[in-house]
Amino acid sequence: MNEEHSHSTPEECIDRLNTIETGIKELVATINSGQFADVRLRITQLQTAAAGFKAEVQRLPDIQKTTRDQDKYLGYLSRKIQQKDTGIEQATGEFKKFVGSYSNKSTVNQNNHD
Repeated sequence: MNEEHSHSTPEECIDRLNTIETGIKELVATINSGQFADVRLRITQLQTAAAGFKAEVQRLPDIQKTTRDQDKYLGYLSRKIQQKDTGIEQATGEFKKFVGSYSNKSTVNQNNHD
């Protein structure tokens, strides 16, 4: 699991799945070699790897399943960005007014002292 986030990444899930795939290949090789004493160990390792994979998949972030859901979510994000842009524009306008009035006052004060 990714230490920075509470969600798993697809790469982490793929790593777990690769571990399971390797375990299956080893189990088949063990069975084919006739070393049945090791089969139980290989099966236990596979069960552990599968449980780890399941846990990683359960920690994947929720994925919107339909295009409509994705569009709704993107619309929501677009509205949030627009709200933030509007706020930034308003703050920029207020800042420019402040700077303008401040520089006008300094010019007036400087002219009064000359």
